[in-house]
Amino acid sequence: MLAILSLLTLSLSQSTTAPVPQPYRWANVVIGSETGKDVIDLVSPREGSHLISGFRGIGGFTHFDLNHGPAKTTADAKLDDTESLSWAVDCPLLVARAGKGASQNGQYTDDGGATWNGFAAEPPEARGGSIVFNSTAQVLVWSTGGSTWRSFDFGKSWNKSQGLTGNADLVADGVTPTRTYALSGSKLYSSDDTGGSFQPVASVGLPTEHERMRATEYQVGDLWLPSHIGLFHSTDAGKLFEKLPHIDSAESVGFGKPPTGKRYPTLFISGQIDGTVGVFRSDDEGQTWTRISNPSNPNTVHGVVTGDSRIYGRVYVGTKGQGIWYGDPK
Repeated sequence: MLAILSLLTLSLSQSTTAPVPQPYRWANVVIGSETGKDVIDLVSPREGSHLISGFRGIGGFTHFDLNHGPAKTTADAKLDDTESLSWAVDCPLLVARAGKGASQNGQYTDDGGATWNGFAAEPPEARGGSIVFNSTAQVLVWSTGGSTWRSFDFGKSWNKSQGLTGNADLVADGVTPTRTYALSGSKLYSSDDTGGSFQPVASVGLPTEHERMRATEYQVGDLWLPSHIGLFHSTDAGKLFEKLPHIDSAESVGFGKPPTGKRYPTLFISGQIDGTVGVFRSDDEGQTWTRISNPSNPNTVHGVVTGDSRIYGRVYVGTKGQGIWYGDPK
């Protein structure tokens, strides 16, 4: 009997309940200009603007008021595309962005998105790519133009990182200021010297095809990786990636304010669970999921997602050609 109870307990602890729907109020983020462009990235810093967006073709926006269009793009028309956004978790008014423009390819803000500054210098052949602030905003690491570079002076000067070739997707550890991760194809690399050099990680369970990896805010070595074959999670800095049960595919993963009494962020994914497509929320580190979108509405299903870092339950969904949606629990 004891053995049976033990097996039952193990089975329950490893299961994911069916994605029961929860009523949400959904609305469009008012942009006030053409929205027929793809949303590439979204961030919701803990201070300043609740939402900063990156678009293809129109740069992106700082959304201080979701119900009124922003007065200007984040790039002041100097970036046509925004491919990457990153905020420093210990200095949330600092946000960096990388993209493509006629005269600039990267910028940062130190006031939560009210004003933006172009880097005084850029790495050779800089063009789009992936950029991150470390947790303390001590260093910027930028993978662009086929190489990876770091700057300790907010882009006045750049030094080339060692150990990486080609462009890589970068994420900064949610706590450790010296650690940066780089995902290049099916290989994961890690740097423990603020992006000076990268070493390959002998990862187990890393899927060969994937979407953009995210590092959990305020958690050490905690990584989430969406893929067309599921959602993968690592708690040991990428040495082991475990596939979550029941999740058929995941297009994007993001974090929001934790539920009351908890420290781990709320998780949001855009994907498919047990055959049901939609946007889902988890309040227990991915053990159970609640469907919060209406699958009959494609505008709220596909795209990049992130939660609001200051409002529990709020989620932002950046779509492909249909602008940005946001949802709150009813």
